[in-house]
Amino acid sequence: MAKVRTSVLVDELAGKAGSVVFVKSRVGTLVRPRVTPANPNTPAQLVARKNLTRASTIFRGLTTSQLTQWQTYASQQTHTQPDTGHTYHPTAVSVFVGLATKVLQTGGSVDATFAPPSAPYLGDPITLSVSDAPTGLSFAASGSTSLGTKVEILVQALPSPNRKPNIKNMVSKAFLTFGGLPTPPVDVPPGIYGIAYRFVNTTTGQTTPLVMLPTTTVSLGLAANPRTAKKAA
Repeated sequence: MAKVRTSVLVDELAGKAGSVVFVKSRVGTLVRPRVTPANPNTPAQLVARKNLTRASTIFRGLTTSQLTQWQTYASQQTHTQPDTGHTYHPTAVSVFVGLATKVLQTGGSVDATFAPPSAPYLGDPITLSVSDAPTGLSFAASGSTSLGTKVEILVQALPSPNRKPNIKNMVSKAFLTFGGLPTPPVDVPPGIYGIAYRFVNTTTGQTTPLVMLPTTTVSLGLAANPRTAKKAA
């Protein structure tokens, strides 16, 4: 149900109405499509909620000095609202939680000493390529990842090879490192995938812009198809 607060003109909307959702933002009220998740309790979503709760709890326990540091850092950041193109400075809590949850997502740890990054993060000077593998997507890198860096793989299932991936619909699938032991394939079911990657600092939570890779089709290998494997035997 949508709620409307009026003056001379309608200046505030919130809630849901039919197929749309009214969302308050730093640049005003936005209208977005109403989406009902097929399964709001997948393992990935449960982990994401746990990480968010952990980061929010730590933020609430910051000292006055620590909070001031995060407020200063947030005031130096400029974000762009994708729906409107407006720029704004994020809040301290949104910056803290965003970086902290990314660290937790990579398998790192966050505690009360978590501090704002002291320098920009550019990632590693390497590039990735992707190919079809019997069990999913196989990635190769032009060099090794540095200590404290992981490569986040994001994917989107596409209905056809001609469909262009939408960055907003991509989901995080894996965090990889390269160099030393072979990097295992990223497990995905057969299908057509839009793929992107970015570098993540596992200590600060900083990320680089996404790099798109070619759309890749994952076919069903013999080892993954018991009927085919039985016939082949």
